[in-house]
Amino acid sequence: MNDLQQGGINDSASSAVDNLLFFGIKYKNALIGATLFCLLAAAGTYFWMSRQADRELEAGMQLSAVEQLLQRGDYRAAIKGDKENPGLETIAASYNGTRSGEMAALLLANAWYSLGEPDSALTAFNTVSMKNPDLQAAVLAGKGACFSNRKEYAKAAEHYEKASGKAVNNALKASYLVDAADCMAKDGKEDNARQRYSNIIETYPGSAGAASAQRSLWMLSGHK
Repeated sequence: MNDLQQGGINDSASSAVDNLLFFGIKYKNALIGATLFCLLAAAGTYFWMSRQADRELEAGMQLSAVEQLLQRGDYRAAIKGDKENPGLETIAASYNGTRSGEMAALLLANAWYSLGEPDSALTAFNTVSMKNPDLQAAVLAGKGACFSNRKEYAKAAEHYEKASGKAVNNALKASYLVDAADCMAKDGKEDNARQRYSNIIETYPGSAGAASAQRSLWMLSGHK
């Protein structure tokens, strides 16, 4: 779409809102209060949605500039940014509520974890709010990884199991349950871990998670 077409659409939308507001003001004495409220609320909603779209576009562009840093493994630069491009911390804080802003928060948490700083990662994970169930599961699993890194295996297993319950993708469900069972084993609860591994093998046959569970089960049984 060229600039002229885009401008025409924006002008039309703005005119529609202007007409709506004018109608509400002109006939306010004849309108029921609730109706007037709905008219004015609709106008406000349009402006809010327009602003959100602008913020999403800005956040997406800034996030794409950080992508190369993440691909290179330059996590600290990705977190802090530089003079030309804001980092994940700034993007996540400035564009909270947009899809790219929330994705920046998730990437921020992952970056801190990749740097071996689970406390900072956990703080970042606690700020993330995703709508997609598999991404919600990823946040829970990320918290589980942080607790596991801190050797808080019971909390880690709990979060991994929650992640499995939240995930829609069966491969992810199985993988997170394996992580939960691994943490149970590390926490000295080997019987619970064996039961979990067996359940994974039975529930998700043929999956990578089932194969991993089988290997772990053999190791717990003393097989190499």
